[in-house]
Amino acid sequence: MDTSSTFSVLPSPPTTYCTQCDEPDTDLRDISMGTRPWILLAVGATFVGVFFATQCWTKESTSSAYTQPATARAISSMVAHRGTTPIPFDGTLAQVVHTMSDVSSRPEETPSRLEWPNSMFQGHNRFLPSALGAAVAVLLGLFISGTRRKFRAQAVPLPPAPMDVVAPVFDTPKRLAMIATAGEKTDAAVESSRPAAAPGSVNWSWQQTMLRVKDPVKSLAFYRDLLGFTLLDRLDFPDMKFSLYFLTSLPPDAEPYALEPGTPEAHRYLWTYPGVTLELTHNWGTEDDEDFAYHPGNADRDGFGHIAVACDDVYACSAELEAAGVAFKKRPDEGRMKGLAFALDPDGYWVEIVRRGEASALPNKYNFAQTMLRVRDPKVSVPFYESLGLTLVRQMTFADFSLYFMANVPPDVVAPPPDSDEATAFCASLFGPVLELTHNHGTETEEGFAHHTGNTEGRKGFGHIGFLVDDVDAACAQLEPLGLGFVKRPLDGSMKGLAFAKDPDGYWVEIVKRGGYDDVATPYWLEPASA
Repeated sequence: MDTSSTFSVLPSPPTTYCTQCDEPDTDLRDISMGTRPWILLAVGATFVGVFFATQCWTKESTSSAYTQPATARAISSMVAHRGTTPIPFDGTLAQVVHTMSDVSSRPEETPSRLEWPNSMFQGHNRFLPSALGAAVAVLLGLFISGTRRKFRAQAVPLPPAPMDVVAPVFDTPKRLAMIATAGEKTDAAVESSRPAAAPGSVNWSWQQTMLRVKDPVKSLAFYRDLLGFTLLDRLDFPDMKFSLYFLTSLPPDAEPYALEPGTPEAHRYLWTYPGVTLELTHNWGTEDDEDFAYHPGNADRDGFGHIAVACDDVYACSAELEAAGVAFKKRPDEGRMKGLAFALDPDGYWVEIVRRGEASALPNKYNFAQTMLRVRDPKVSVPFYESLGLTLVRQMTFADFSLYFMANVPPDVVAPPPDSDEATAFCASLFGPVLELTHNHGTETEEGFAHHTGNTEGRKGFGHIGFLVDDVDAACAQLEPLGLGFVKRPLDGSMKGLAFAKDPDGYWVEIVKRGGYDDVATPYWLEPASA
């Protein structure tokens, strides 16, 4: 899946901007079907004059209650004539018209006409107001017409965008600032741009979720042997005494994986892989410490929740796993939410088991389906991950929490609106995992609230999510203006060329060069030892 990050720009006619107000200049002739505006205004002025004249000749009303302007009476009547509960005035013309029609529907309160309070429009002095009104309206029309022509003469033409220039999909700093300050919006109001391709030359692609594991032998037996994951590659770092294992669910149309983990061929496959992998990090020696344990999440204020796999039959698969000795946090029939389960991996991480969509015909018994993180404010987190190439594919809002599902979407696929019925089927049709952002309502307004990110002492377990990019420096430059900070910039530390940024909640986001820096796709280089 190539997450290409550009989109074509269609040519458009030049746009002119008014130098007085810096807004697009709309020709008045466009809305008058070719008639010059001052003629229309002059005709309108004539009607104004006739209106004044007829008002002056109309018989006076004997009701003094309606000598105030009609709109003011309509507004005041909202309280006087709408029962015991006043209706607040929202300033809309529709409410005024509705109220006026309601008042006029009562014959006993309807006057013979609506009078103007100024005495100059009563009695025998009838020609003066009509002539004066017409003259003022004509002069006003001529002034407006001349002013518009003056502004048009000063307008600055903007050339159309050339065909070989592509615009970025997101203006991330502005978008984050706009959404972060929109406190009056609800979760349902969070919108996604859902572009046809990911942003700019950076070419972001979500590629990994990292978990620390105590014993890789037990973990591989669980994920590879029981859940059917494929071990793509293994990286050993003897000097730093840790190893990395990268597993994934290969799509059904992929060739059988025959590469040997740890070889240059496997390295090249891994660092160009367009899907999402599960990275298991093993710090040597932990498997021999009986008292050692990683923190699996889901304690107070923990951010990481779980990963998930999808299958065709949750009940049957859960029974098979339990028979194989797997422990469960929740079986399919337990709790209020039936039909889904939470198994526990050897380190106690929660692995949700969910049912695939009805139309699924995948031969895989399981496929990697989710990584769940809790977020403080989705109005900030959703745009952040959109700027990293993910698409909001589904959104669900409940009484106390909301869920936002984001995924790598091919550039030639357009996702439906995330809160639509179609989004449910679209999300279920995805083979690769989604990043599930869970928002518990109210955390966004709680001063000082923060989730534990999995990288502090006593809470270490989940480590980070990672993205492949074409240019690590350009990716970091894109994120720098957001002011969220970095754990490691590309030239920090001994492993050069890769970076760790922070997301709005402080989760670590690894940034890795796609294809690496050498012929065996090594995504970093080591600083030469000083003499």
